[in-house]
Amino acid sequence: MLVVSGSIAAAAKSPRIELPEGERAVKIAWADNATLMVLVTTGEQYAYRSLDLNRGSFGICRASAGFEALKPAGDVKASPEFYLADNGASLAVVERARLPLKASVLQVFRLDGDRLLSVSTRTVPTKFWVDQLAWDNEGRVLFISARHYLYPEQPYSIGKLAVENASFKPLTLKANLDLIDQLVFIPQRQALAARCASYHGEYPLEQLIALIDPNTGIPRMLHSRASELQLKPLADGRLLLYDASGSQLGFRGDWLLDPRYETLQAAVLGLVETPGTLLTSPDSTWLGFLTKASTLGVNVANNGQVVALQRAADGKTMATSEASVDFAFSPNSQYVCTVGDDGRALFFYPLSTN
Repeated sequence: MLVVSGSIAAAAKSPRIELPEGERAVKIAWADNATLMVLVTTGEQYAYRSLDLNRGSFGICRASAGFEALKPAGDVKASPEFYLADNGASLAVVERARLPLKASVLQVFRLDGDRLLSVSTRTVPTKFWVDQLAWDNEGRVLFISARHYLYPEQPYSIGKLAVENASFKPLTLKANLDLIDQLVFIPQRQALAARCASYHGEYPLEQLIALIDPNTGIPRMLHSRASELQLKPLADGRLLLYDASGSQLGFRGDWLLDPRYETLQAAVLGLVETPGTLLTSPDSTWLGFLTKASTLGVNVANNGQVVALQRAADGKTMATSEASVDFAFSPNSQYVCTVGDDGRALFFYPLSTN
């Protein structure tokens, strides 16, 4: 059970690494314990960089023309959405259509040495319009759900794109699972989990959570009362279901769901009712999430967001001393890297074992 006790302590002093002049970090991922992959923007274009932590130096990945053509929009909501694989090996980009009957544009890229290569998406059927995305743990397969209500004759709700050969395989029939609004991959179970509102032709009063076999596409129901609950895979293979609505009405709260035994256990985050980005360390020791500094009673400039780090064993909780907009745990669970609120610097916090 995840609990909090005592006062919030400041995390240990962290090394700070500045990005090259004029660049701002957008997304980060650890390729290995000594290499961090950083998606950056200059305000006019995007670039993909590797940070060698042994040397403290940045290298740039040569990108395909499709990636170089991506442009940030003046309106943040209209800018591309980036889906970075956990190991930084692959990247999916969605440019959402602003009109309901216009398809969003999907681009997929894979890392080959110091090159970011384009992966063809022509194998995705033209009537399979992109909605939700989820990478497998190695960045080799991109799972995609189809947008709701369009093209009734298009029979599939989930498909998968293999990065290596750009092949697309329809996976799950809409007749079995549909109206999907969240899709996640559980590495320890090698399975997909989806929050949806249609299951085998039934339309329940509340959204449900289903587990999907990524080879056969066959779903099975895990939980039938999932409205407003966000899904987050934990390192031990369980799903953390946390309330992102803040409503706390009826069947609300935070829960641990074990897909193997379909058991549900109450979880107490204890810090916030509506956490932002939520991650777990690879060794399951730490839970981290973004939250307002004022929620924790800590001081940072302009009361921005900080990363709260909570140890599962005893509830020890720390908070970063700098405001942050993104973070990621190192593969060996010894550090958490955070992106400063202006995107200009990266901070590396050692995770305490005491």
